[in-house]
Amino acid sequence: MTPTLLNYDGDAHIGREGFWAHGEVTPLRDDQQRRSTDATKLTFPLPLMAAIVGGLITIALTVSGAFWIATSTLRSDVRDILTRMEMQARTEVEKSETQKMRDAALRDQMSVLSTQISAAERRQELLRLEFQQLREQVLFKTKGVK
Repeated sequence: MTPTLLNYDGDAHIGREGFWAHGEVTPLRDDQQRRSTDATKLTFPLPLMAAIVGGLITIALTVSGAFWIATSTLRSDVRDILTRMEMQARTEVEKSETQKMRDAALRDQMSVLSTQISAAERRQELLRLEFQQLREQVLFKTKGVK
């Protein structure tokens, strides 16, 4: 036999009132009817509904606000990284252009120096020829005088 409220031996001394003996749950009186368990007939007081709706709105705003703050910080960080990358790319392009300009200037200077060196070599050759001619003239006159 399965123990029930009425035939449970452990609380036999309490009797029928055993379940409600401590006043935690009171039995229905004979003149009271059981409440309906149909969920479509539930009613809630307006202040309770306002509190529930207000709480839900507060939670939704808090979550969306936290999400917005987190993503705006992330967007700001991404924007900073993109700006740094753009500046670095610009700097690299400017360095490359500056190096090209320096190389071109060095080529121009080398070309000018090369031209000046060849001009100096020609002058030196001309002076050597003039010196040799003068030497020959001096030697010729000195030979002729003797």
